[in-house]
Amino acid sequence: MAIRRPPTTFSDTISTTDIADDAISGDKLANDIAISTTGNIATTGSGTLTVAGASTFTGDVTLPSKYVVCTKIFNFWDHGVHAGIVGNNTGVTEVSTSEGNATFANSIYTFTCNVRYNIEDASLTDRGDFAMGAWLQNADGSKKYRFGYYNDGSSGTNWVIRHGSMTSVVGNYWLADTDGGKIGTSSAYDWNLFDFSATEVSGNRSTGETQGNVASTFSASEALTLKVVLGSHNAGINYNSSNTTGITNSRSLSFYCIKEYTQVGS
Repeated sequence: MAIRRPPTTFSDTISTTDIADDAISGDKLANDIAISTTGNIATTGSGTLTVAGASTFTGDVTLPSKYVVCTKIFNFWDHGVHAGIVGNNTGVTEVSTSEGNATFANSIYTFTCNVRYNIEDASLTDRGDFAMGAWLQNADGSKKYRFGYYNDGSSGTNWVIRHGSMTSVVGNYWLADTDGGKIGTSSAYDWNLFDFSATEVSGNRSTGETQGNVASTFSASEALTLKVVLGSHNAGINYNSSNTTGITNSRSLSFYCIKEYTQVGS
């Protein structure tokens, strides 16, 4: 039906009141139609927006609460070498590396590593023991996000701590606390190389193996440092080396990776 107006109200413009609801179907719209608006484009009910080409967002994008997004990956190879790690007292700090700044506040972090070490003397008991702790901290160390399983040596689901004097340093969070003993009856300075690996280990989980992810207390843009501490007994292990006497020409590299995840919603 044609739109008729009296001459006094004639206009070249069709107002929204001239168009009945649902009067224009999708097939009546031209291809490559451009929509420019300072308002909102919203679907109702279970409606969706399908975009075949690339989309450009100049503002923030809000995601549903079920999403966790990886916002930063920091990885590196450490070539430092250390001979005769005892660590039954407080452990030995092998890594103290800047991880840059936190992208967002209260993010979740995971830790991945492949640590290479040598058992210095295969003939002595306890030289195969291996302990490891790792954490992120802010500049003054007042905030720590510790990786690993929680064990304070109490009864229940916990067990006796092998490297008990390291508990205060690692905060009772262990990536390893093994009673390795010895690997044979060879003489001192035996050539060997072991790998300890951990993948996507989350932090600050203190109530059980099945506890959900725990957010950090770091602020956005706060500078972070990764700390890694190793320990053994009887000066038992050498870090990034296959032999103490050949420490300069038997060097290996250990790998570390930190991922930051931003938890959207609760």
